[in-house]
Amino acid sequence: PGAPGEAVELVLDLVKLIGATAMLTDIIESDGLMTSAHLLPQLVSAALLNATVDQPGWKDVRKLAGRAYIAATSGFVSQDDPESLQMLSLHNRENIVRSLDVMISALRALRDDIEDGKDKLVKDRLQAALTGRKNWMNERTLANWVEMQREPPDYPSLNERLLGGIIGRRSKKK
Repeated sequence: PGAPGEAVELVLDLVKLIGATAMLTDIIESDGLMTSAHLLPQLVSAALLNATVDQPGWKDVRKLAGRAYIAATSGFVSQDDPESLQMLSLHNRENIVRSLDVMISALRALRDDIEDGKDKLVKDRLQAALTGRKNWMNERTLANWVEMQREPPDYPSLNERLLGGIIGRRSKKK
């Protein structure tokens, strides 16, 4: 907020020059996005470690833990250090709690379907996860972000800022 329109346009032009697409968000939206994409994976990794390491049977489990376990726990050790993750989580508490609630709900639903022996629902949940990941990876590879194809924000022109918008409004109406 408050950045000069020319500065924003310059950055947008630079982003286009390198073949990328700018993503404009405000601080609150950015915190929510980063929670799901950056913080939640780390917290889930930490929770998996807490649910397994030093628990009864870990001495045997650790001998069998392989690629899947390494991949699932790497989010915790390859990003922020524990102190930074703690600070980021506590300063973004509302988004973190919401995201953790969604994660817990997804785990609970999967757990309940497994407990109840609901073969089709378990298969459907796992298939939906696989399809979602494939779609995301394909979109990421192609950088085909349909949601990002929106109109750029309407920043006030230099005339609007200098002359109170009198000239700028007339030219836009025409």
